Amino acid sequence: MPALKRYESREALRMTNDWQWSREAEGALLGSLILLADKPVAEIHEIKDEWFYLPEHQIIFRAIYTAATRYTSWDLVILRNTLKEMNALEAVGGVEYLVKLGEATPCTANLGYYFDIVKSCYHKRRLASIADNTLNDLHQPGSVIEKVGHMHTALQSLEQEIAGAGVIEVCKAIDTVDFSQETFVSTGFDCIDRRIYGLGKGDMIVIAGRPSTGKSCLLLNIATNMASAGKHILMFSLEMRAKQLMQRMLCTLARVNLKDALNNRLTKAQRADLEYAKTWVREHRLCIDDTPLLTPDRLRAQITRFTRSETVDAVFLDYLQLMQNPRYQKTYEKVSDISRNIKILANEFNLPIVVAAQLNRQVDDREDRRPRMSDLRDSGAIEQDADIVMLLHRKDTDPENTTGHTDLITDKNRRGEIGADPLVFLGPHTVFVEP
Repeated sequence: MPALKRYESREALRMTNDWQWSREAEGALLGSLILLADKPVAEIHEIKDEWFYLPEHQIIFRAIYTAATRYTSWDLVILRNTLKEMNALEAVGGVEYLVKLGEATPCTANLGYYFDIVKSCYHKRRLASIADNTLNDLHQPGSVIEKVGHMHTALQSLEQEIAGAGVIEVCKAIDTVDFSQETFVSTGFDCIDRRIYGLGKGDMIVIAGRPSTGKSCLLLNIATNMASAGKHILMFSLEMRAKQLMQRMLCTLARVNLKDALNNRLTKAQRADLEYAKTWVREHRLCIDDTPLLTPDRLRAQITRFTRSETVDAVFLDYLQLMQNPRYQKTYEKVSDISRNIKILANEFNLPIVVAAQLNRQVDDREDRRPRMSDLRDSGAIEQDADIVMLLHRKDTDPENTTGHTDLITDKNRRGEIGADPLVFLGPHTVFVEP
């Protein structure tokens, strides 16, 4: 991580642009609006032209807003004519600059992310302006109480503006609400989809169990099912290397015994099945990051990097308690902060994050060994932050009884009922199936 810049004075800090604006975010926000000209964009009514630092960007946004409110559908030609009517086309760099804005936009799906960056920079500039005005006010006549009052009024106004940005007027937004199941992504398991409807945007879904109960396997099965349905998947593996996961994936797809494959005991037909499985993998999008020292900051950076270049439909993490967090020494605080960050990321990027988690040993001391949500190891924050908590209960605890019968216990479900659904673990093929 590069060292932070050190500024010897407030004036030196004010001369930089690092903190008060982002050319890339402003350009991407305007470019997204231009590329989405034929679609209704709700955010356009929330943006203010003063949010943009560059005067030409302020003018372009005013023209975009005028075109969007004047016409039900508009395009680059209408935007150019609107700027000509404002006598501002040449001032903003002409049509060439408008085209460049669209071409330089990484992904219109990230419009909300660009929106947040531009808005945040604007609020920082407002705060800096309040600080400057307060310092200037110190040299003017008047009591300290009056000067504090001026500063307090300005800060309160800014605070209300920031807080009010997240408030939704229900009467205006109610028509956007629907109950279509298209908003959820299927897991490929009918029993799970019936229980939780699938993975929802902004969901933090925890799949927990004791060691060797199949947490990693179920995560990989769901990820593979989603990739098979054409979804783009990003998986973070802290427990196994990417090569091990790919070996498991190929054996699952080919229905080949993993042990036989590792010991080179495959028949000619099985080798052909593995090659066919490789062909399947080449045609689908599943990315694996096996960085061992994964922190919340690196997780955010990697998701940001991937979502800039392409759509990500779901993130998988195996597993939560193996993540690092240098900010905290105590395990409880470390895991609590990691859990909180995962939920924030799910909301921020508006995508589901499916997390494997470890259960503590109390489960083994229980006569029926049936897990509960309170058995989540190291922190109670996990069960508070999660939208869905599912617990794996393998019934074949007796080494002589390896039937693979498993209960997937949904112990927390913000969308509906809790309960248990049966699965069968096929160990040789490292796959869960529904009986």
